[in-house]
Amino acid sequence: CSWEQVRVTAATGLRDAPAGATGVQYVWNSWSDSGAISHSISVPSTAATYTASFSTQYQLTTQASPSADGSVTAPTSGGYYASGAVIPVVASANLGYQFNNWTTSNGGAFTSATSASTNFTMPSAPATVTANFVVNNVAVTLDTSPQGLLVSVNGGTPQAAPLTVPLHVGSQQTIATSTPQGSNGTQYTFLSWSDHGALSHTITFPRSPCLRILLTASARCIWGPSPLRTSR
Repeated sequence: CSWEQVRVTAATGLRDAPAGATGVQYVWNSWSDSGAISHSISVPSTAATYTASFSTQYQLTTQASPSADGSVTAPTSGGYYASGAVIPVVASANLGYQFNNWTTSNGGAFTSATSASTNFTMPSAPATVTANFVVNNVAVTLDTSPQGLLVSVNGGTPQAAPLTVPLHVGSQQTIATSTPQGSNGTQYTFLSWSDHGALSHTITFPRSPCLRILLTASARCIWGPSPLRTSR
């Protein structure tokens, strides 16, 4: 028998093989002779087979929808994972929006599809994980003291307070009242808004807004927690 020393090498991280399998890569696991990824063997005079074993990994892509409304944090967007791998994903909403749910393009499962921070189990295929966001509206109440006087939002028709309207968190809106107001011999003139703004002014609504206005008129003073005056 004659022997010859040769070196065999397995390439790892091969992608897109077989042809057409986009988003798939193969990672070396072992040689059939238990050698390293690159190692020398002694070849006998008879035929011999050495087999390199690979595991399959699939590409995970993350995205926000709409893209301007938030972002997604994952270990590696565009990274490759084995089927069954558990990957943490976190959705973060931009101001004025809120997380709605998770969806996936090609299988896999979420621990909770309605939790902004959750885990995704990789399917046996490339997958795109999408965090879906919606506009964050909150119920904003405009009130008057005394109640029942007229207020408006963005130039709309004045309505009797308290007036509750859904408004976009972080958006700028114009709130207004008018002065004087009243009937049946009683008149109210504007004193102040609770945010110290003018009769008509623009504000940026926070996440938990509650606005209140105070109106007054000339005549005798009614003592109490609100600086209210009435005329008779």
